Amino acid sequence: MAAELKKLADNFLEDQSSWEPSLFLGAVRELVDREETSAVLEILQNGSYKALVETVAWDLLPIITPHVSDTETNNDVYKDSAQILNDLAEIGKPKEMILGYLEQLDRFLDDGTYRILLKPLSTVLMRFGLTKSHQMNQSFILLHTHLQTAKVRHHPVLVSGLSEFMCNTQNKS
Repeated sequence: MAAELKKLADNFLEDQSSWEPSLFLGAVRELVDREETSAVLEILQNGSYKALVETVAWDLLPIITPHVSDTETNNDVYKDSAQILNDLAEIGKPKEMILGYLEQLDRFLDDGTYRILLKPLSTVLMRFGLTKSHQMNQSFILLHTHLQTAKVRHHPVLVSGLSEFMCNTQNKS
């Protein structure tokens, strides 16, 4: 199956116009389901496939995200999936990725997933720079909402600091 994924990735390099992303995404889903995430990670980290990764990054998020939950029992799959999410944040199109990560955060799978998604979300936000305040504001609103609904007994400073930030941000809007 890993060889098939590489072949599909190579087909993208040869002829992008006739390339079918659903075949590639299906192969990724099958590999992830078979707990062969290292093969997916290898393709994503190969610089030759950067254009391919940019094309499918948004679509990979819902396939990979469930494998960084607290219920994932295979530690290698968990680590590979977390790394894949980090790599996608660096390579994917920022506008798509910010929406994709916010969508995944909004699913509230569990607190473990939420913690893992904060790093790639931060990476995407930093790729925007400070000129994209709307995306940052939406991200902070979503984070604030999650922290308000989650049991965050251990981080009262974080919750109060984010609440203060949100008030200041909304007053400036």
